[in-house]
Amino acid sequence: MTKKTIQIVSFDVPYPPNYGGVIDVYYKIKALSELGVKVYLHCYQDKRAKSDVLESLCEEVYYYDRTKTLKHFFSSTPFIVSSRNSKTLAQNLKSINAPMLFEGLHTTAVLLKHSFKDQLKLVRMHNIEHHYYQGLFKSESNLLKKLFFWFESKKLKRYEVLLQQIDSVLTISPNEQDYYKLLVNNAHYSPVFHRNIEIKTYAENGKYVLFHGDLRVSDNIKSAKYLIDVFKQLPKYNLVLASSFANKKISNSLLSVSNMSFVKIEDSNHLDDVFRDAQLHVILSYQNTGIKLKLINALYQGRHVIANTIVTDGTGLKDICEVFDTKQDLILKVKALYSKEFTKKDVLKRSTVLQQFDTKINALKILELL
Repeated sequence: MTKKTIQIVSFDVPYPPNYGGVIDVYYKIKALSELGVKVYLHCYQDKRAKSDVLESLCEEVYYYDRTKTLKHFFSSTPFIVSSRNSKTLAQNLKSINAPMLFEGLHTTAVLLKHSFKDQLKLVRMHNIEHHYYQGLFKSESNLLKKLFFWFESKKLKRYEVLLQQIDSVLTISPNEQDYYKLLVNNAHYSPVFHRNIEIKTYAENGKYVLFHGDLRVSDNIKSAKYLIDVFKQLPKYNLVLASSFANKKISNSLLSVSNMSFVKIEDSNHLDDVFRDAQLHVILSYQNTGIKLKLINALYQGRHVIANTIVTDGTGLKDICEVFDTKQDLILKVKALYSKEFTKKDVLKRSTVLQQFDTKINALKILELL
């Protein structure tokens, strides 16, 4: 075993890096690879294809099927864990004498029957999982889904005891760090990995207010509806809702209003274009879990950023956001910032705060734990 080798077990194929969790996994792999680390990647595969890009970054990439059957739904083990359980994974992990980094509780089923006594074990917590599922329960309107989220939250809370057998727990935000350091004595804050290198600057103002998020997720759907109600009171200000998923109910609700539109994101270049033309980013959520990668992306690539308290709490980023909690707060901030220049002074303040998210430095910190 050497400090230059690591095995990473991912809950999904982390390419393309086009949604929250896999973005952190992919850019972590990329940062470690660029430091000369040999990465052996183990991926659970559902609907995403195998990736030549991952194979170019890693020594070896292994794929395992994720299975979803009724027995997994009714198991006492959380569904996100029981549906990712492979005997082959255990064999492959033991065959490579190197530390193991499990991405989320999702990937830890193998630890229920195998101890891996001679191998270092780390778990990356992307959020406080039972809090996350409790938030989904509160936001969801479909009764069956609500029941699933409620039971999953309870199962995940009980399952956390597994972390007491882990050598190091990597937390993704100060909020998670505060929680897990009370649960285990080996929690380490490891900021989210992402693609941004420097803060973008723009010569001119943008053209609209942007809300960007996956509109299959109940929390984002609820947020989008909230913003639609707000901008009905702001007919002189333009709102763009952007998502890689075309939610028909949301897009149809915008047909009768002139100051709001929906944009379906085709790829990362298209998203960059949408970001470039935005004057304001609104980051809104009803779930105080993890850290929103869209907040990080907006702070690196956008102009002004408005976020509610739930989004900014426990992130260390509140001082470089405009924070709101009520519709009236949001309306006032939109009016104040819609034509306000984003200056070099703003960029300097933002760059100072964002130093903690340097991916190379944070990759080196993971190596120190090995």
